[in-house]
Parts: sequence; structure tokens; C-alpha cells
Amino acid sequence: MLWNATRDSSFTLIGCFTRIPKKVKKMFMMSWWIVCILSSFLGFTNLSAFTQTTAGPCPEEYVLGPNGSCYWFYHDVNDTNWWYYSRGACQNRGSDLLIIDSQEELDYILNQTQTLAPDQTWWIGYYDVSVEGTWRWVDCSDTSDWQSTLWVSGEPAIRKDCGILLGGTGQLSSEICDEKFNFICEVSPKDFTIADTNARNVKAVAINETAIRVTWDVSPYNCDVFGYRVHYQQYREPSNAGFVQVYEGSANETILSPLYATNAMWQIYVAGMQIEKELEKVGPAEVWFGPCPEWHIPGPNGTCYWFYHDVNDTNWWYYSRGACQDRGSDLLIIDSQEELDYILNQTQILAPGQTWWIGYYDVSVEGTWRWVDCSDTSDWQSTLWVSGEPAIRKDCGILLGGTGQLSSEICDEKFNFICEVSPKDFTLADTNARNVKAVAINETAIRVTWDVSPYNCDVFGYRVHYQQYQEPSNAGFVQVYKGSANETILSPLYATNVMWQIYVAGMQIEEELDKVGPAEVWLGPCPEWHLPGPNGSCYWFYHDVNDTNWWYYSRGACQNRGSDLLIIDSQEELDYILNQTQILAPDQTWWIGYYDVSVEGTWRWVDCSDTSDWQSTLWVSGEPAIGKDCGILLGATGQLSSEICDEKFNFICEVSPKDFTEEDTKPTNVAAVAMTPFSVKVTWDVSADNCDVIGYRVHYFKTSDKNQKGSQTVYEGNANNTLLSSLETNTEYSIGVAVINLNEELEQVGPVLVTTPWGCPDGYEEGPERSCFAFLNFTRPWGVARQYCQDVANGDLAIIDSQPELEFVQRRMQEVNPGQMWWIGYDDISVEGDWRWLDCQPTAEWQLPLWPSDEPRFATKDCGYIRESESAVEIRSANCGENKYILCEITDKGFVPEDGNARNVRASPLTPASFEVKWDGSPTSCDVIGYSIFYSKETSPSEEELETVYGGEARDAQIEVAMVSQDTVYLVSVAGLNWLGVLSRIGPVRVTLTPESDNREYFSLTGDSGAITSPGWPTSYENNKDITWTITVTKPGRVLLTIVSIRLDPSGDYLTVGSGATSGVNELGRYTGHKENVGTLESQFNQMWLRFITDSTITAQGFSVTFEKLDDGPVEDCGRAFTDLPSGTITSPNFLDSKPYPNNAACVWTISLLDKMALVELSFTTFDLERDQDFLVIGSGLTVNENILQWLTGQHDSRTVMSPTHEMWLHFISDESQSGQGFRAMFTSKAGEPPTTPVYKATDSVLFVVFNQNVGWFDAVNQVQLASTIAEVLNRYNVAGQTETRQQGDFDASDVVFVSFYNVDSDLHIVTWVRDATWADPKAPLNPDTVIAAVTSESEYFQTSMGESFEYKLQRAVTPEPSAAPSGLEDWVIAVIAVGALLMLVLVGLGVFGCGKSSQDKQSAKKDERTRGGNEHDDFRPTSFGSDGTWNPAFHPVVDDTEPEDDEEPPAVTVL
Repeated sequence: MLWNATRDSSFTLIGCFTRIPKKVKKMFMMSWWIVCILSSFLGFTNLSAFTQTTAGPCPEEYVLGPNGSCYWFYHDVNDTNWWYYSRGACQNRGSDLLIIDSQEELDYILNQTQTLAPDQTWWIGYYDVSVEGTWRWVDCSDTSDWQSTLWVSGEPAIRKDCGILLGGTGQLSSEICDEKFNFICEVSPKDFTIADTNARNVKAVAINETAIRVTWDVSPYNCDVFGYRVHYQQYREPSNAGFVQVYEGSANETILSPLYATNAMWQIYVAGMQIEKELEKVGPAEVWFGPCPEWHIPGPNGTCYWFYHDVNDTNWWYYSRGACQDRGSDLLIIDSQEELDYILNQTQILAPGQTWWIGYYDVSVEGTWRWVDCSDTSDWQSTLWVSGEPAIRKDCGILLGGTGQLSSEICDEKFNFICEVSPKDFTLADTNARNVKAVAINETAIRVTWDVSPYNCDVFGYRVHYQQYQEPSNAGFVQVYKGSANETILSPLYATNVMWQIYVAGMQIEEELDKVGPAEVWLGPCPEWHLPGPNGSCYWFYHDVNDTNWWYYSRGACQNRGSDLLIIDSQEELDYILNQTQILAPDQTWWIGYYDVSVEGTWRWVDCSDTSDWQSTLWVSGEPAIGKDCGILLGATGQLSSEICDEKFNFICEVSPKDFTEEDTKPTNVAAVAMTPFSVKVTWDVSADNCDVIGYRVHYFKTSDKNQKGSQTVYEGNANNTLLSSLETNTEYSIGVAVINLNEELEQVGPVLVTTPWGCPDGYEEGPERSCFAFLNFTRPWGVARQYCQDVANGDLAIIDSQPELEFVQRRMQEVNPGQMWWIGYDDISVEGDWRWLDCQPTAEWQLPLWPSDEPRFATKDCGYIRESESAVEIRSANCGENKYILCEITDKGFVPEDGNARNVRASPLTPASFEVKWDGSPTSCDVIGYSIFYSKETSPSEEELETVYGGEARDAQIEVAMVSQDTVYLVSVAGLNWLGVLSRIGPVRVTLTPESDNREYFSLTGDSGAITSPGWPTSYENNKDITWTITVTKPGRVLLTIVSIRLDPSGDYLTVGSGATSGVNELGRYTGHKENVGTLESQFNQMWLRFITDSTITAQGFSVTFEKLDDGPVEDCGRAFTDLPSGTITSPNFLDSKPYPNNAACVWTISLLDKMALVELSFTTFDLERDQDFLVIGSGLTVNENILQWLTGQHDSRTVMSPTHEMWLHFISDESQSGQGFRAMFTSKAGEPPTTPVYKATDSVLFVVFNQNVGWFDAVNQVQLASTIAEVLNRYNVAGQTETRQQGDFDASDVVFVSFYNVDSDLHIVTWVRDATWADPKAPLNPDTVIAAVTSESEYFQTSMGESFEYKLQRAVTPEPSAAPSGLEDWVIAVIAVGALLMLVLVGLGVFGCGKSSQDKQSAKKDERTRGGNEHDDFRPTSFGSDGTWNPAFHPVVDDTEPEDDEEPPAVTVL
């Protein structure tokens, strides 16, 4: 017989098949049948050559079903069994309980069951043992849509965890697993092993000194896992051990608490629990308990020490130090006798008389002994040496435990060691070389110098790398020993007329540090890129048809290398030039140093020499043309032509020394003469060396007020005068004249002083005490009359504030138009009955008799006029809309309309449908006729509403809104109204309205510490609760709240916390969901409120918090650290009190989110700072002044800043004068990708070269200063006014982007991109020429703002040359790789279906899995800001969607 195997030798391939997908297995079964049939025909009756069994395709007692499946229908009404026993019977035979995959299979099963045991009930492989309510099959597959239709109506039931098949109907039902039924087994291979069902990636973190949070990843194959057992034991103390059990297969964390052993290592394991057994323990995850790092114990003064003592396991010095550093410490630094006594006491207890490595060495510089924090040896420490020590070439220090003395030893000796937590104030990068420079000392040698770090104690030398530019194969390095070395000479370097790139890297024992550089130096007799020509001249022929440039850029490229554009002096030189150009770029066109930029039509060379007769013969016929100001050489003919300077060509440079300096181009003999009371004529003499001069800028300011500066620009280099108009009378002015050349504005020549005579403007006449009046002999309403008067600077309706003025006005009214009524600047528009002049002064005693007895009148007669009545003058009131004659006066009131606005706005809740708004008035509010209150819900700011109260004396308003059903925050702003319109909004401030609650409860807690939990904690709280707690600690302390646990239903239950005693005000945070150890909150004063609200649906465990007193007193909220919080609120100092922030503030906030994979989103609801004087700088990470994202100033309605990591810092800086309302911002945790890195083109940028400064100088403060200065310069220059089509826009510091900054030699280069604020597009660049022109125009203001020590030059940024992409692999290489990959794929496929893994392999796999442990999901944080100061534009708000080009792979360097 073909199948004659016994039960004991049952079909062993089944064990193999359990690793094969079900469809593949069925295909194999069908193939097996074909083999069997063929074997019968061929006479084979024994298949032992193919397998070890002869049992057939199915195990004994199993029947073959459809699609090759094998089934066992166990049916015995006298021997039914519960579910787990039934499953075990299946598993003992290499199968499992039935999985019903299709209607076809179900039909087959029902046919068999009706034949064998009609209408019986059968156990099948379906259950929710792992997670209640989640039904899965025994292969861990989920319920399909079709399978879910098989349930009996109303099924499955709760707590009935095992599935049955009703044979009579083919439906499924749930049952208690201990019931007894027949069962059906099926050979259903699984694609996982029992080990695959276990917990994974076990991690443990200490959350305080007695509790550990344990987390693990849940397997997708956890259908048999009903919970987990978490084991813990103290390292090397196995008796101190235990475990806790966590139920549900989806559980992934627990907290072990309390664990009282401190300064100890705990080992944590997690094991899945199945019905019949506990799986293997996964771990250990190790966590150290205690205030010190792992293995360290507390010592005196809060220091932590680790005494490693094992005579059988001593180590050399470097290994010992590494062991310390791996645990966050370093070798011991002995700072005092007290510390030494403690150390000796400990060493005598642990290992008497032993020798110990300590953190003392002279590795960097022989004979200079320093500690591992790079501190020098103190006088006291030097007394600890054994006599005759230290010895030469013994570079590492030891402590003799028996005597407490120090000695030196060879670092490779082996001793015990002592570690200490001794924080260093420097990083690894700080130890490296700095400020690398290179200078050619002859044609084959380069001197390289660098600055040595003061933190170089670990640096034993430097490696100086060199390579030829664009020839990376010509490279090498030299090593210089001693950490104090700061120079070397590279010689010989035989390649001449080439550029060399030099880098320096510090060398430490274990690694070479990052290379610092490059410093670039040219070797050869001529400047960089120049070649020798005839008569000893040097020329550079720049030729690249893909990178041509405009004239100014080309000239700058020459000047940057010590030359200038070509001057053609002779036919001999011209012949040489043409010969070279024909060789390099035949028939091309070349820029040369010939132009008429200074004076149209006057062509001169760049050395200011005039055109010679011979040179004039070189012009192409009909040239030069008007409006084409730059000269070109036609390479094909040798002739000259003119072109627009913005065209792009190749160019030729020449070293051509000039016999004049930039100083010689300035004007001389500057003079100024007053022409009228309002104008001054300024004259000067023009320099003969003015070929680069395109015009002059005349600067002026009042000597009495140097901040009010003006300027006027005159174009053409031969201009020699201008007229300054619209000046003030009787005023001394300081005047200077500055040259504007092609690159910049030079320093002013002057100043000269001139005083304008006193006088009135046109249309005005002189009154008493040098006053100016205008009698406009036509009538208008009062408001229109004011506008007519205000057409002149400081003009308004007349304020009659003296008896002489009154007499003058009376006389002139008679002369101009007798008997008429004249509007004056007197009204009670702001406050009815409170008559004030337009300078807000009240009525003087001597002015009262001017009112007739029946005046002033109330109601609608609010505006004053003056007239004659029976030879006397009287003031009367009238309706402001009446037409009267107009009396104007020039008066400096001393304030502007905005000064009369509301101040100190605040809002507080009244009822669930109303709130009160209050504000302070201004002493200069006499023009204010009322106030508008703007309010909207914080969640829908676009749905804003408005309410207006009239009367300048109004100071509050009550706002009615719709009744709220839940806590609702309103944003409220106030704006004054004057006769012209609405002033700026002040605000917004926040007010929270709370719904009425019949069951609202209030509790007060008084004391300096305590705890609060939700009712029912930790079991369950009730629905529809509204509870408020108020905490009060003794003054002058503050409340520190620690949120231990939040376990709330996120759909409608939440806990809100705020500062103060009034709930809904000064909210600090709002919490819901499930979180542990959320963090801490601090109140501003000695009170804090908590409000807990639940809805009518789902409940949870609740919350637990503790509080204690902080003894530092009330704070102005000037900075704090937000650690491990999901959200929070940041406000400027005094903001919560509705007061302006203080002057001279410097506050820092840091944010570190609880979710380390999230991003910080910072959203401002209020922002009001003094523009360009007070700043908020925002950056990524926790190190202030690095990774700057934005700086903000002025006023913003709303703004959002996103950090590319889970950390953010804010730095608030205010100056010594003026302030604003401040700011309020909310930070939240945001999932998503970091902001897109924008692209800033070099062609759209300018380059500031700051002389004698380095990257370290350019910190956040100086960045803000430069950015705000550039913005103000652009506003002064009136960029919008330079164009015809753009609308006026204001620049601020946030429009300025510092794309990169780096050192070149001793100078700082800052590549700067400016957004065009006159366009709505946030990515539109401002033309670099406009930036240069603006800074040049406002150079005096620019220099004053940046300081006299800020020496700079400004030019267009250089466009980087595109690098050629690396060539691809050869085709045959790609083909070989492809074939190899295909073969690997085949081998991997065979491995997947392989069956013969030995038990040793399985154990090895388990060991590998344990070894991987917690490294599978290590956090990744993007870097942002290089240690060399290079800016990453991803941290700036302007986002460009353009995709950057891929960077070229760095070339390989061959070491010579």
C-alpha cells in the first residue's frame, strides 16, 4: 500500500509546513498527490527517498478537504471537551482549531458535520482571549467583513471568550470556554512562531527615586497573549526581586512603584502570558535608581563619585576614562582638601592602600599638567606631588590611596579608577583649532597658522590637510605635535599658479576632530587666478559661456583678487590680449575697464584716465551709444563697443595700480548758505578722480535733535550743488556731503553749520512771540477746517493761549474780514462740557471771561469759534457741521493722535453670557470721542463682533454674548475713536466664560504642600462633574504643581489649571487623555486654581496632582523652562497684570516636549513690542542664540512659528526706553515633518564683509541689530517710492535673512537675502542693487546704528559655480550588480521557505533578538546649525517651494 506509515511517524513535513503560507502549502499538497499517482504507475511503493513518513497528505485521523486542506472532526457526545483541551488535542497532532476562510470551506464543513454528528455544536479557532471584544482567529488574523456576517444576532457576548460553530445553521456564537463541545481541527500553518508573540523592545525609565515606567512593543501576533508579567530584580541582589502582572494582550506599559532600593541598578524583564504558560522573559532593560548616574554614589557638596575597584580587572588610563564618560562623568578632579579627605576615606574602606587613576595628565603639552576639565594646577594641588614627581614621559596621574599624594605613571599601566560628575563648560568642538589662516611665503611654501583653544587639554597635536583646488588627488597632510602648536609650513608644494585649500583638525587620543577651514591661498607670482603677461603685467581671462556676468559683478570679481578690469594702453598690449582671447574663447565678447557711468558721454578708464586719441580709434562706427554705459572688447575684431551694464559677458582683469585712493574721490570745499527761512543751498568742488562717482548724497540734521536726519541725493559725478528745502525756520543745521560710487556711499565730508532765519511758511503771517497764523477767507465745517490747517507741518486750528495772541487775532480779523466768525481749536467733543484746546490743555482762568453768559451750550454745540462783538472778542460754541471761516496756527502739540489711545486693557467674566472690559485713558485723549470694543471667540477669530461706547471719558463696557455651554475663551481688544477714524487696537486680552452648573463644587486648600485627586481616584470618576479647587500657599511664595497622572476621557473630560484665585483667568494648561508624569506648572503668585469638568458619556480613572510651595516669591514671568509638557502658555513680564513690560528686560524660555518625535508649534494671540528696539528671538533646541528661527518686533495680529525638533527657546530683549503691551503665546505638540528648507539664490543676495570680526561675534543680539538696521535703512530710502507700480510697504527685521556667515581670513562674510516687503509674496526677493543703494544712501544712519567699530563693505554676493554631477557607473557594472541582486533574491526566497533550522539556530535567533533589545526605535533628531556658524535656512519663516539641487559627492582625497 502506498500510505503505510504509523501514527508515531506521522507526516513530519507538517512541522515544516507550519512556516509556509496557507496557499503555498495547498499548492504543495496538490503537487504531492500528482507525485503519488505517478509513483504508483511507475511501480514505486516506498517514498522514503522523499520523506521520512508514509502517512499520506494528512495526519492520521484527518481527512482531505477542498483545496488540499486537512481536517479532523472530533465527535463523541460522551467525550466532549472544553475549548483549551480541544485546542491542545489539535496542536498535539500538528494542527489547530478550525479557521473558516470562505463560504466554500464553510459549506464543506457543514456537509461533514451533518454527516458525522447532525446539528451538533463545535469548538472552532475563534476567540477574544487577548483583548476583550476584539475577536481574532488562532493564526492572529482579524475578522473579515464576510466572517462578521456569520454571527448569530446579538452575538458575540461579553465575557464569553471562545467561538463555536452551530452545525445546524452554520452560524457563529460565543461561549464560556469551560463549556464542553466537539471540535474541528485544521492544518492551518502560521507565519510566526511562539517567540514572535512575545513582548518586544523593552524599555525602562526612572520617573522618580522610587518608581520605574516600563514600556514594550506589542506583537501583531499577540492573539494568544492575555497579559504580561513584568519581572524586576536588583542587580547582584537576586533576592530583592518580584513581578507585577498586566492584563490584556494590548497592554504596553506599567509603572513599578514603590522600589525603595536607591543607588542601585534594577533589571527589568517582560514576558507574555498565555493560558498554559508564561513565555520567555525579554530583557533585561536596566535602569539606575538614585540622584547620581549609574554606579555613582553621592558625595560631599552634591557631587557624585564611582570608585571602581577590582584587583582582577584593573585598566589603563584611557579605558578607565572611557568607562567614566560612558556613564556621564569623567575621571576625578581633586579640588580641595575636604574632597581629598572624603576620597581617601572611601578608598581605604573599599580597597585600602590601592593606587587609583584620576583625571590629571600632561598629554597635550609635555610638562604642563592639567585636569580633565582643562583647568590648570592650583598652588595647593601642586603640593600633593610625591617628591621628584611628575616624571618626564609619564603622562597620566595617579592617586596613592595610602598617602593621598599624586604621582605620574605611564598611561598603559593598569589600576583601579575614580570617576566624578564634573560638568565642563565646553564641548568637543570647542577643543578644536580656530581661525585657520594660510599665507604664501614663496612660490612653493605656505605658512599655516591657527588659534589654539583654551580647552585643548585633550588635544595632543594637529593634522594639517592640504589639497589643490579642483584637483583633489593632489592632496596630503602633515602632523604637528603638541596641543599648544599653532603653526606649520607646508613645503615644497610644486604646483604653481594654482589655488591650495588648507584645513586643520585637532588630534585626540581616540579620534581626529572635524576639519576646520578651508583657508585658501594662491601660489604664484601673480594674484589669484592671474597669469603673467608682457611688461610684467598680470591678467585673468575669465571665460565660461555658462557663467557670464554683468559689468559690476565682473569688476568686483577682479577687485576681490587685487586687480581691476582691463585698461588697454597700447597696440602691443591689445595684440597680446587678442591672441589670448582667441586661444581661450575665440570671437567672444569681453567686459573691460571702460565706462561713462560718472558723466554721460564722458568715457574714462577705471584708473580715471581720459580716452587717448589712439584709443578713440578703436570704437566701432557709430559708437558709443547713449544709455549704454559700460565698454566691451569684441574679441573677433579688437574693436570697442558700448553695452548696457546688466548684460552678461566674460571679462578680463589686469593688475593696474592707481595713483589715487578712494579718499581722493571725495568732494572738497563744502559750503552751505541759507537762501530762505526754509531752504539752504549746498555747494562743493568735484574731484578730478571722480570716474567711479555716480552722484552725491547731502546729509543734514538739526543740531538740537540729531535723531531727526534727512538726506538728498544728486546724480552725476560732476554735480556740484543742490538746494535743501522744507527746512525749519530759525534752526541750526549740520550738513555733510558724501560720494556715492558704484559700490557704496563714502564717508561724509564736513560737517558745515548753517542757521536758517526765522519766518513763517507761505500763506502764514508772523504773530506775537514768533507765532504763525493763517486767516483762510472761506468757510468750511470744523472738521474740514482742521484738515486744511494740517496741510502744513504742525498746522491745526488756532490755540489762543496768551493775551498778546488774542489781541493780534482781534486786530487781524477786523482787517481780513470784519464781523465774521472763525473756527478755532477749542471743543468739548471728547467729554461733554469739558472744553479743551487741541493741545489737550483745559480752559485757563483768563480765558473764561471770553465766554458770554449764555455759553458754552450743551448738546450738539461742541466746537468753538471766535468773533468780535461790540468791540470785544468772544468765544462761542456751535454745531461742528456749520460753515465758518478758518483760523490756523502752527503749533507743536508734543504728541501724536495714537498717544491718546486706550491703555492697560483688561477683561473679566461677569456671567456665562457677559464680561466686563476696562481700560485706562490717556492724558492726551482730548481728540478721542469714544472707544470700540472688538471681541471674538478664540476658536473662531474671523467671526469678530464690535461694540462702541461714546465719550472720551468712557473707561469700561459690559459685553453681552450668547450663553455658553462650556468654557469659552473670548479675545478682546479696545481702540480709541477720534474725529478722523479708529486708532490702533490695544490687545487682545483673553477672558474665559464658564457655563452655569447646578452641581458645581468649590474646594479651598491652604498649606504649603498637599495632593489633589479626582473623586473616585484611581477607580473611576462620575459623569457631569464640575469641581474647582483653589490652592493658597503662604506669601510671598508661589505654587509648584506636579501633574502625576492624567487618565481622562479625551472626548469631553478635561482638567484646566491657572494662576491666581479666579478660575478661567491666567490659564496655564489644559489636559485630557492618558498621560503619566506630565510635568510641573508654576503660579505667578501664591494662589493657583484647578477646574475639573466631565461630560455625560464615558468616564476613566481621573487625575492625581501634588503641590508644594516655591520660596522665590512672586515673579514677573521673565523666563522659565517647560520640560516634558505637551502644551503651555508663555507671556512677557507684567502681561498677566495688563501692564506694559519693563525696560532693560532679558528673559529666556525653553521648551522641551514630552513627545520627543513631535514638533513645537508656537502660536501668538497677542504681540506688541516697540518696533526695531525691543525683540523676541526664537530658536530651535535648548541653546540660546543658536539655530535661530525668527526674530519678531513691532505689532502682529497673529503669527505661528514651528520648530523642526521637539525643543525650542525664546529670548526676549527690551531696551532702556518705551515699551508695549508685550506678548502671549501658546505652545503645543505638533505631529509632522520639519519645515521645508527654503532656497535663497546668491544672485538675489548681498554680501556684507565685516572687517576684523569672526563668527562668534555674530550672535543673536548682533544679528537682530544688523537686521533691524537694514530694515530701517530700507524704510528711510523709501523702496516703494523708487518704483511706479508697487504699493508702499514697511520693512522690519523679519524680512532680512542671513543665509550664511563664515570667516574668510580675519573678516566675517555675511550673505544676506531681503524679502521685498512691497509685495504680498513672502518669497519675493528685493533687488540686491536696491539694498546696496539704500545702505549707501543711508550710510551715516547705518554706521551710527551699528556703531563706529562696525567696519564693513557691501557688494553683491558671488554666484557659486555649479559643480559637475559625478558620472554614473559603467553599464556592465550595473548589469553585474543587477544579476547579483537577482541571485540574492532567489537565495533569500529559498531561505524563507526552508524548514531545516536547527535548535541551535533558533536559540541563536532568540539571543540576537534579546541583544537588539531597545535599539530598534532609537530617537532621531535633525541637526540644524553647524559649529562653524553656517546658517541652515530651514530655521527661517520664509519658505521657498523650489527643490534644491542635489549636492555633489565630495571628491576622494589621496593622502600623499
